[in-house]
Amino acid sequence: MMTLRERLLTTLRGGVSDRIPWNIHASLLPQTPAARAMQRRGLGLTASCRTYRAIHEGVTIHEERQETDGRPLLRVRIETPAGMLTEEATIESQHGSRWIRKFFSGHLVIGCTEDFPPSEFAKTYTAIGQAMAAYQGYAW
Repeated sequence: MMTLRERLLTTLRGGVSDRIPWNIHASLLPQTPAARAMQRRGLGLTASCRTYRAIHEGVTIHEERQETDGRPLLRVRIETPAGMLTEEATIESQHGSRWIRKFFSGHLVIGCTEDFPPSEFAKTYTAIGQAMAAYQGYAW
């Protein structure tokens, strides 16, 4: 008998598994007794994880969550020695997707000329580091 991982990999590679892999993204499955029973019967869970992390030097990032017009609002503030940047996004209630209402400068639109120095500082002093150590122990 194949494991769920073997079934998924076999199917994704165009092979034939011993039965159809049954899989769902973990964030879509409610935490209920019925869900746990389905997992015991072979339902697999897929999760997303980053293999990298941003390392910020001289940059402080603050996240603030609040409710606006009955919808969750996420405000992210990046503070640098050269100034501050802010992004605002609403959080979609069903899947948690972010809908950005105001972009950080430098992504698509620079809000004003005062946004350029902090944006340039944040970009210059951000490095990419490995994040896989946080996921050791998972069955890859």
